[in-house]
Amino acid sequence: MRNLKSSVKLLDYCQESASDQIVPQPAVLRSLGWDGLHLELHQQPTFATDKHHHTMHVLAYGLVGLSHRNAPGVRSLDGKQVRERRSAGDIAIIPAGITHS
Repeated sequence: MRNLKSSVKLLDYCQESASDQIVPQPAVLRSLGWDGLHLELHQQPTFATDKHHHTMHVLAYGLVGLSHRNAPGVRSLDGKQVRERRSAGDIAIIPAGITHS
């Protein structure tokens, strides 16, 4: 039987460029040296991520451009898939240690 945990990527934001392993393009801006807090700004095309979990709680704020307003998608959080529409100003809360894609 295959170990599912081994296929889940770990994003540790204490490591430089941690999110690069799940997004198509690197962050436009990243915080450096902040104790217990990390900030990234991304401009990404439409994409899907591999299963991953974070070592920190994550707040993702949508700065979606006009061409992607009310964009449909599927979010998987702790094994539960939900269809959603993401709009500018939406916030996703992803707890540390929860498998996400």
